[in-house]
Amino acid sequence: MVGHADDTALIADNVTSMKRILNRVDIAGRKASLKLNAKKTKFMHINDTNNTANDIKVDNSKLEYEQCFKYLGSVKENNGSCSKDVRTRIGIAKQKAIELNNIWKDRGIPTTLKMAILKYLVWPVVLYGCEAWTLKQEEQNRIHAIEMWLYRRLFRVCWKEKRTNDSILKELGVTRKLLSEVQKRRLRYTGHAIRNIKTDLMKTVLQGKFAGKRRKGRPPTTLIDNIEKSSGLSLHKISLRSRDRNKWHTVVMSAGDPIDEHGDGYK
Repeated sequence: MVGHADDTALIADNVTSMKRILNRVDIAGRKASLKLNAKKTKFMHINDTNNTANDIKVDNSKLEYEQCFKYLGSVKENNGSCSKDVRTRIGIAKQKAIELNNIWKDRGIPTTLKMAILKYLVWPVVLYGCEAWTLKQEEQNRIHAIEMWLYRRLFRVCWKEKRTNDSILKELGVTRKLLSEVQKRRLRYTGHAIRNIKTDLMKTVLQGKFAGKRRKGRPPTTLIDNIEKSSGLSLHKISLRSRDRNKWHTVVMSAGDPIDEHGDGYK
């Protein structure tokens, strides 16, 4: 019998704790005839660009330090950004939409059915892993752009026609909802996470707090900043309200798009 355990993630609040946890996992694995593969095991030090934690080892083999890597299909960056992941998801979604060209071109398929196909087959590709996205204005713009690109593909609108986004939305009878769906999924998962927080470390991970002093300049946008803006609530109120599933469901369903759906720049 051959056993294996892939995609295991370990989290600690300092290097010493991580070494201790990794050692315990290694020992427990050996008891079950499982061996950690040092070549396939990576580590990331959040909010650290100087690679100060470069001596983590397994069986005397030094682990590779990564500032960015793919985990369970999502790109993770050590600065908390989701920029690369958003671009990756958009690229995959475009390829998926192109694969469905025969459907978009088929005049015998009603537009309503095409819209359903788009939302059930392509949107999930864009939204995969969005629960952990910390969105800045640039990423929000990209999400708006890919949604309109998909509508234009579905509606077979050539760029030479110089159609406005508003005219396409009106003819399709829809409004932009992709970014709102990101918000809803993120809020839904936040409520689930808060209701199931069992350790201080889980709370630290959710709130995105790091040890040490932050760099000079404007504070970076955090996941909590996004959640507070989406819900219209402070972190304290989020913590209280999310414990009641019915109240939190109301908050989730009322989440709106932070960018005016018909604002300048999206025409």
